[in-house]
Amino acid sequence: MSIAGIHAEASGFYQHGTATEHDVQIDLLLDRRDNVIDLFELKFYNEPYRLDK
Repeated sequence: MSIAGIHAEASGFYQHGTATEHDVQIDLLLDRRDNVIDLFELKFYNEPYRLDK
């Protein structure tokens, strides 16, 4: 993904849940000037990670 030359603001989002609703978290949100909003789910591992089925 390349957004070179497109102004974008980066942020995250977290909303506490209630007794009847779950918490909501967006790890990375890019709000781009070209009217596109990208949402990212990020993971961190301290060891090699293999992606498979």
